[in-house]
Amino acid sequence: MFSFQAFFRSWLVRISDFLTATRPASFVRRLQLGLLCLTVLILTMVLSYPVLVQKTLRLGPEAPFAAGKPSPETIVATTDIQFTQEEQFALAREDARKNAPLHFVRDLANLGPDGELQKQLRSDLQAVQKCRIDHSEMDARRICVRSGVRIWRESGLNRDQWKTILEYRSDYVEKQIQQLANLVYQEYIILQDYPESSEFKGSLVSVRDIQPGSAPTESTLPAEQVIRRNLLVSRNVLDQVRDIASKKLQSPGGTFREVIVQLTVHYLYYMPPARFDAEATEQARAAAAGDVKPPVYRLKKGEVLVQKGDVLTQEKYRALQFYNEARNRDRIGRISALFIQQVLLVVLLLYLSMRFARHKLDDVSGNLMLYLLVWAFGIVLFAALSHWNEQPGKLDLTYFFGSYIPIGFFVVLIALIFGEILALIVGCYLGFLVFIASNYDGNSLLIAFSSALIAGIMGARIKNRLHFITTGLTISFVGCIIVVAGYLYSQKEILAGPEENTVFSMGFLQALRTQILSGLSTILAMAVLPVFETLFNVPTRFKLVELADSSNFLLQELFRKAPSTWTHTLMVAALAEKACERLGLNTLLVRTGVYYHDIGKMKRAGFFVENQHLIPREENIDKNNPQKAARVIIDHVLDGITMARQARLPREVIAFIPEHHGTSTMSFFYHKALEKMKRKVNREDFRYPGPCPQSRETGIVMIADSLEAASRSLDDYSEAALDHLIQKIINIKMSENQLDESGLTLGDLQIVKQAFKEVLQSSYHFRPKYPNSADTKKLENRRTTAKKKTTTAKKKG
Repeated sequence: MFSFQAFFRSWLVRISDFLTATRPASFVRRLQLGLLCLTVLILTMVLSYPVLVQKTLRLGPEAPFAAGKPSPETIVATTDIQFTQEEQFALAREDARKNAPLHFVRDLANLGPDGELQKQLRSDLQAVQKCRIDHSEMDARRICVRSGVRIWRESGLNRDQWKTILEYRSDYVEKQIQQLANLVYQEYIILQDYPESSEFKGSLVSVRDIQPGSAPTESTLPAEQVIRRNLLVSRNVLDQVRDIASKKLQSPGGTFREVIVQLTVHYLYYMPPARFDAEATEQARAAAAGDVKPPVYRLKKGEVLVQKGDVLTQEKYRALQFYNEARNRDRIGRISALFIQQVLLVVLLLYLSMRFARHKLDDVSGNLMLYLLVWAFGIVLFAALSHWNEQPGKLDLTYFFGSYIPIGFFVVLIALIFGEILALIVGCYLGFLVFIASNYDGNSLLIAFSSALIAGIMGARIKNRLHFITTGLTISFVGCIIVVAGYLYSQKEILAGPEENTVFSMGFLQALRTQILSGLSTILAMAVLPVFETLFNVPTRFKLVELADSSNFLLQELFRKAPSTWTHTLMVAALAEKACERLGLNTLLVRTGVYYHDIGKMKRAGFFVENQHLIPREENIDKNNPQKAARVIIDHVLDGITMARQARLPREVIAFIPEHHGTSTMSFFYHKALEKMKRKVNREDFRYPGPCPQSRETGIVMIADSLEAASRSLDDYSEAALDHLIQKIINIKMSENQLDESGLTLGDLQIVKQAFKEVLQSSYHFRPKYPNSADTKKLENRRTTAKKKTTTAKKKG
């Protein structure tokens, strides 16, 4: 009939055998490298989750986010945004170029004694003076001047104006025109034509005046005072020239001043105009554009970039574009940074593990267990990051990320499986993962590290179920202290507000509750530990306690079939446990290993001397055939290994079976062979298969096993005799190089020797010989008879 339970158990055994099978060291190293690389990739992806899940906004005319359209959702910046507003920058630079002053050059030599104005003015006044001399009548003079002096003719003077001007001396008129021309020339930049610079929007222009014998001078004028020379006779300019003349020219007013104004502007018309300096203007424009500081758009992480329903202006649209670009850059940069961090941390983890706990990771099962736990931690970290990412910026106000991660649960498991040292190393690594995932929050780092250290130290010392609870409570307590300190440091609200009915704020209570639950999650390690014990056959403390239970079927078989071997086993266990306790070794592993070290004797129990009185058969041993006897004894080691594997004992327990004999020689049978056998004797036929003890525990058991057997042949159990016997056994093992690979030092051996002596003295101490009951009865009868005689004598007397 099909049994699901049997089917499940058979497959469980197959899986366990596959995972715990012994493989070459080269295979283990390659597996380690593969697991490390996979760990780096997995944890990099886990820590990158907040960046990877950030969706890219769809931008474009037909996309949800389009310029000029309402935003379909509110966008909160998940990273700092800062970019130059290129369009505004370009407009600002262009505006600066347009407002940069135009540059002109005026040659003041044209107003000097040898300038064009002076030459033309003198020439014309000489003609005017000649007309005065040649004609006495005013009209004839006017006609003469009009016909002979072009500038005066073009000035458009009327009869009264001609009469007025011709009445003044020529030198006076020359002086008035010269003065007014200088004043107007300083107020205006007179051009032949405007430069081709329609883009100019400034209010000032720059003019450089050059004159012989002195350095050029720079000055600025309002832009409206740059005029073409054909505008000199315009009403606007004439009014301004009249105003200049009235304020600054010392001359008779009225008609004479008006004539001077008309003549001056006409003379200025024929003067060489100012020159536009295109090169200086371009330099000024470039300098003005270069002085413009680029406008920068800034938005901090957590600030709202755009509200749902807001119309996307060009600036907001550009901000969204840059936000997409910034997130892509941030995604690549952060993933790269996390990858580098993981490579460094994993390399450090590997180095420390190989340096301080190498023997824990020298097989496939140990590596698989460790990295499976790390990956499981990564899954928990991923779940926490997912929850945290659903409410960005909100959970930070109440909780610390480190409180969300039950790091103590994982470190306690590692401590129970691998021991304290490796648990602390891996715990520190997991603490750094929490620190990175929390965006480098200091409080989360303290919570994670304190939980890891407490779990590593206390977890390695768990001996019963109550210790799981005390470990969880300790982690919770220390974590709560850090939460309180974090609240105080970050100035979060601890006390409740007036609207709340509690002493402490709800946020603070929730943070404490989360931390307490995180610490107490350590208790769940009790439920998960059997899974690792079953799948990977791990010799945890609880597994060893089960195996060392005398009700175990294999030990029951040993006690039933070879009771004296079991007695020998108990004595060896007492010796080895005492020595390991003194050296701080795993006494529970030693006791369990010793209980099973001779289970191979069950197959032919009567052959071994300690059981022969219980199983008296002649065929049990043939002292005349030492080689066959040696073969049977060697077989008990091989049989024991087979039986242990069939019973699925942990590898660390099975190691006691071959290593407690090592490769030592069966000296008794080898001696017999040399004594009786005539053919050549091969020493290797009388040597145990080994290997030599590979740990201090199995080395101690080797000495204890030989010592217990040898001690039974002693007649004298004095301290000196015991010292001599123990040292003799140690010397024999050392002479055969049996302890070379065990790690036992000479100092360790002295401690072991003292521990063995104490146990033997307590076992073989002197006891007084107890009298038998018949002698006691005789003494009682004798005392009774004597008492009766005394009583009779007293009565007679």
